[in-house]
Amino acid sequence: MAFAHGLLAPLLAWDTSHRSALVRTLDAYLTHNASVTRAAAALFVHPNTVKQRLERIDQLLPGWRSQEASFRLGIALQLNRLSGSDTPEG
Repeated sequence: MAFAHGLLAPLLAWDTSHRSALVRTLDAYLTHNASVTRAAAALFVHPNTVKQRLERIDQLLPGWRSQEASFRLGIALQLNRLSGSDTPEG
């Protein structure tokens, strides 16, 4: 779990301190093949909300959109999900 926590730590910390849902948003975005529209539908939020959250993720995890980084984050998100780790609802 150190792998997942290490990669997701900035988002987990932000979610905890701001009661947001960056981890859930990133998970939905990657799960839905980088579609803002489908991620928004899965999260029951407006697409602009997803875009704003992705901008915050850009600030917290520079370079996360590269193929290799997003692949690693996808694995970290799956491990986080399987471990039952939960983040605050946003």
